[in-house]
Amino acid sequence: MEHLQKRNNIAIRIEELQKDVEQSNLLSREAVTAIKKVFNVDAVNDKYAYEPAVKDDIATALTAFALVAWNKDRDLGSATTLVKCALGLYISDELRQNIWVYEKQLEELYGKHVGQDICYFCAGAPHDNNSALEKKLYIEKDRSNYIVARKVKFSVLELKVPRCGRCANEHDTLANKYHFTWAGIAILFVVIGAFTGGLIIFGLLGVGIGYLVARYVKNYLKQEDIKENNDDIIGLHPQVAPLLEAGWSFEQPQA
Repeated sequence: MEHLQKRNNIAIRIEELQKDVEQSNLLSREAVTAIKKVFNVDAVNDKYAYEPAVKDDIATALTAFALVAWNKDRDLGSATTLVKCALGLYISDELRQNIWVYEKQLEELYGKHVGQDICYFCAGAPHDNNSALEKKLYIEKDRSNYIVARKVKFSVLELKVPRCGRCANEHDTLANKYHFTWAGIAILFVVIGAFTGGLIIFGLLGVGIGYLVARYVKNYLKQEDIKENNDDIIGLHPQVAPLLEAGWSFEQPQA
C-alpha cells in the first residue's frame, strides 16, 4: 500500500505510453519523445531526493518499457535510451544491479544486430531493402611513376549500405535543405553583387555565408537519434569498416 501511495504521474504516464506501443498505437521512438517531455533525470533526482520508492518505481517502469521497445519494434535505440534514463536515477542497489544486467544484454544485442539486420543509423528499425545507401569504394591496384604520364589502376566496389526507410528519408530531406539553403543564399548574394558592382566579392561572400548557414540549418533540423550519412560515420558501419581496414577507401586514387 505504501508503494502505491508513492507512485506519481511520471511512472503512470510511462506505463500508459508502453500500453500504446503494445497496442500499436505508437512507435517506441514516438513514445520516448513523449516521455522526455515529462521526465528529466536531474529534476526527478532532486524532487524525490528523500523518496527512493518513487525513483525505483519510475526506473522499473522505464526498464519494462525498454523490453517492450525491443520486442515490439526491434528498437534498440529507444530501449537503450530508456535503460540509461533508469540508471541515471538514484535508485536502490538491488534494482540497479538488475538493470545493469539488462543493459549488458542490450549491448550484446546491439553488437549482434545493429548494422546486420537493424539499421545502423538509428538502431531503431529493421532494414528496408529499397532504402540502402549507395556508396563507391576504391582500392589501388597498380601505379606507374613515369614523369611524362603518371597512371594509376584501381578497382571499384559498388556498395549498398543498408538502412531503414525513416533514415533514408531523413538523409534525403536534410541533404535537400542543405543544398537549397546554400544555393539560395549564394544566388541572393550574386544578385546583390550584380546590382552593386561587386559581383565577385558578393559571390564569394554568398558561398561562404551560405555554407555556414546551411550547416547550421542542417544541424538544427536533424533528428538527434539518427546518425548522419557522412564518410566518417559510414566508415564505422560493421559492414564497411572491415573493407576500409583491408585497404579500400572512399577516395578515388589519383595519378
